[in-house]
Amino acid sequence: MAALAKALTQSHFKTTREVRNLGNLTFTSATSRVLNLSQVYVFYADDPTYKEQPFFENSQLNRAIILKHSLRVNERGLYHNQRRQVTKV
Repeated sequence: MAALAKALTQSHFKTTREVRNLGNLTFTSATSRVLNLSQVYVFYADDPTYKEQPFFENSQLNRAIILKHSLRVNERGLYHNQRRQVTKV
């Protein structure tokens, strides 16, 4: 599990622009804005502890990429409140 902790803290993104390319998410399991459960699954698919205690009961959610997304100005009207960030799965 130490490897997971290291992977979760490492970020290979160099610029904000690179974050927009989902292909760059293969380099990291998590950042403050990204939880890449797909990469965690690849790392720990055969680990007995992971098999017993995955993040979610749903296997598709355990392979999802969860992002904190800052809404663009043209997207803010889609929400009824003054929300600036949303979660994307």
